[in-house]
Amino acid sequence: METHAAIVDEIAAHLVREVGVERAAITPQTDLVASGLLDSFGILDLIMHVETTCGIRFDPVELTTDQARTVGGLARLATAHRGEG
Repeated sequence: METHAAIVDEIAAHLVREVGVERAAITPQTDLVASGLLDSFGILDLIMHVETTCGIRFDPVELTTDQARTVGGLARLATAHRGEG
């Protein structure tokens, strides 16, 4: 099972690859939208990446919460899903 920290690292690695941001600029508190890192298409791409990497499916309702806006929050949601299986 992937840990919260491992999922945060995977999200950060994805952002480094896809957006070109420096790894040091990404923390669990990084707001993906307010920071300007991702637009709506970028968010969808990241969500699909996390789902594929972790072998989960998010409920669309939970993705509308503030928790899904940050790197750490998205990782917490994924960790919770991993714990269900």
